[in-house]
Amino acid sequence: MIFQERPAQSGVTASEKAAGFKSSLRRGSGRAALLLEADPTNEELQSVLLSACKTNLTYDPQCEAERAPFLYRLITLTGRSDFFWTELLRCLDNVDPSSKGNIAQIFGILCLLASGRIDHDHRSLREFLASEAIRKAEFEHVGHPCGEHLIRLDGLAAFLELIHLYHAELLDNFEAQSGWAYRSWGEALSVRDGVQSTAAALERARSSSPELDLLISLDVDTASVARTFVEQPNDAIDYAAAKVGLDPKKGFSLFWIKSASADDLFAAASDLVLETDAMKIRAYLRIFTARDFPLNPEPLFAIVKGANSRNAWQATRALGRLHRHRIRGLAFELLDGLDIPSAIRLLCSNYQPGDLMIIERAIHEADPLDDNGWHSVGLAVLALIDAATIPPIESRDMLLSLYENIPCSLCREEVVRKLLEYDRVPRWMLKECAFDAEPRTAEISKRSSR
Repeated sequence: MIFQERPAQSGVTASEKAAGFKSSLRRGSGRAALLLEADPTNEELQSVLLSACKTNLTYDPQCEAERAPFLYRLITLTGRSDFFWTELLRCLDNVDPSSKGNIAQIFGILCLLASGRIDHDHRSLREFLASEAIRKAEFEHVGHPCGEHLIRLDGLAAFLELIHLYHAELLDNFEAQSGWAYRSWGEALSVRDGVQSTAAALERARSSSPELDLLISLDVDTASVARTFVEQPNDAIDYAAAKVGLDPKKGFSLFWIKSASADDLFAAASDLVLETDAMKIRAYLRIFTARDFPLNPEPLFAIVKGANSRNAWQATRALGRLHRHRIRGLAFELLDGLDIPSAIRLLCSNYQPGDLMIIERAIHEADPLDDNGWHSVGLAVLALIDAATIPPIESRDMLLSLYENIPCSLCREEVVRKLLEYDRVPRWMLKECAFDAEPRTAEISKRSSR
């Protein structure tokens, strides 16, 4: 079932349109493209777009797709690419290295705008990456992503130039983090020129570039080690030995947690109830996020409601695995404005038909949620829908609410995926999704329209 189009909004003021556009930009929603497409010469919308280009609005830059392609598509809708090029290029003249995400995004948009422009414009981007200010900036957050953008634009020549400029940083990355930076630049080149063509070009180039030759050798060595390394199950020990060797920062090994006997779990749970050290409590709680807590769970209630948010989160996850009437009671206590995300998690094994409507009402009656609040609620609801297999007719309204409010494009993709799985995605949503900042969401729209 594909639902009807969103009803047209009549009487929307210019300020309301700008506010809606700004909200869509912040969330990376494709609605921004439709608003701009309907009014491409609107100077207020263009001003909001320029501001969004200069300031990275991504909720979670480490996990979500970069916004440069999304913003570039919006710029093309205005028909003023030259204006945006000039304004954004000016930002590189007086750059603040501490604004890492902003620099990388601006540079990425400029690289996309530079496609098809004269080579002089490309040189200005190369000179920026070679500048002293950027060389002193943090490589992983500035030099590396900017380098990817330039490689996608100018290919092998840019790749070799960057290998020379950032050779020391790339070597440090191999030593500290197994060389992901070099490989990702190689992947960017492969996406542009093809895997086989890139491999052949790099093999030819290494003979005249000692820096590239060394990096290729290091990459081969790293890959070889990764292929031959096999973790040995050396944690197959009883609880007493695991307890003696416990490092609270690392916790119990996952292998031990998965293989622990019922007696070991009982002993660990007993120690958890008596433990007073916050870090050790968290280490014990992690056991019971993967294995059921075997004792009376009520001692964990105080941790859920306690001041230590990290321990409260682990205790919530542990209790959410258990089917108990008392845990359901705790969930509704927290739902009353105290901690809605935790309340939802506690219902994962204690859900009853109609609970989602109560959750929706609690959200609307509570103080307005900020982005962090909506993100936490969204993650909890998505986990609840999976755990409790809630019928589509009961979850649809909640999913639509998440689509409108959740700040993370990855979570929004999961919302759209669930609605499509239930055959309850509205047409207007599919139309918006075609322009979403998350490529996988746009792909969902493309496949659905075939």
